[in-house]
Parts: sequence; structure tokens; C-alpha cells
Amino acid sequence: LLDPDLRYLLVNPALARIDGIPAEDHVGRTLREALPLPDVHTIESALRQVLTTGTPLLDQYHVGRPPADPENEHAWSLSFYRLEDPGGRVLGATISVVDVTERHRAAAEADRARRRLALIADASVRVGTTLEVEDTARELAEIAVPQLADVVAVDVLDSALACRRSRRPDDGP
Repeated sequence: LLDPDLRYLLVNPALARIDGIPAEDHVGRTLREALPLPDVHTIESALRQVLTTGTPLLDQYHVGRPPADPENEHAWSLSFYRLEDPGGRVLGATISVVDVTERHRAAAEADRARRRLALIADASVRVGTTLEVEDTARELAEIAVPQLADVVAVDVLDSALACRRSRRPDDGP
């Protein structure tokens, strides 16, 4: 629960566990003071919009590293609501925070798997279209950059080239 100046008035134990800051240490502080996240300004901006318009913002996706676990990326679904008294006077805002880290990680892993499968499908169509070693090496390099690397080198064994050289008609006696 936040006042119109976006200072914490009340924090439940669940949020204290999520951000690793005791509930009582939130009270009286702004979001920026309590949560030193790189994009806290985005959250503040959304809250100011809700305070101004009265229109809730639901399921706003946010990713960051909370003070409680700075080594790992977490994801949250945030919803913002304006609070008014019966006369319509703005009292402040509430934030609903749902930890969706596991869903975020699963989606990221699924995306990586999709990209790997797409790369394999692309490679199966583009690599080995001829029996020419140089063409196949070039095709392999074109697939690898930029999906897997910034630069690629394909080493071809002399024995692979020796067979090809011995069959060239322009090789003299």
C-alpha cells in the first residue's frame, strides 16, 4: 500500500520475502529508496499513471534481481490499482506482486530450445548441398555465424582434400 507520493504505508510479509527487505523497513520509503532496481522508474511511472487516470494496470511483466537474491534473475507480474475514499479523493495505490520466476525461466528455456531446433532445421537444409568440401565448409560457417558465434573457422583435414585432388583432371603427371 502506497500513499499518493508513492511512499510505502503497509507491506505484507509476502512482499518482504520476495524482495528480502523486512516489511517495517519499507514503511515511509519510496520505491526507489526501498528497491534499488535498475528500472524502478518504469514501475514508478506506471503507478503515477494509475494515480492520475484511476485505470488499473494489470499483469505488468517485470524482470530484475532483487536485493534478496542479486545473483539470480527473477520475474514478477505486477498489477497497480488506485485507492479512493467514498468521496473520490485519491488515497494512494496498491501493488499486487506475483512471483512468476519459474514460468519466466521455463519460457526462456523453451525459447532457447526453439532457436536450437530452428538452427538444426536450417542447417539440415543448407549444409551439404554439394559434395564440394569448400562449399560445405562455407555453408557450415554461414549457419554458425551469427547464431552460434561471431567468427568461425572450419578446419579441413588434408586427407579429405587429398582424395579430391587426386581426381582432378587438370592435375598433371
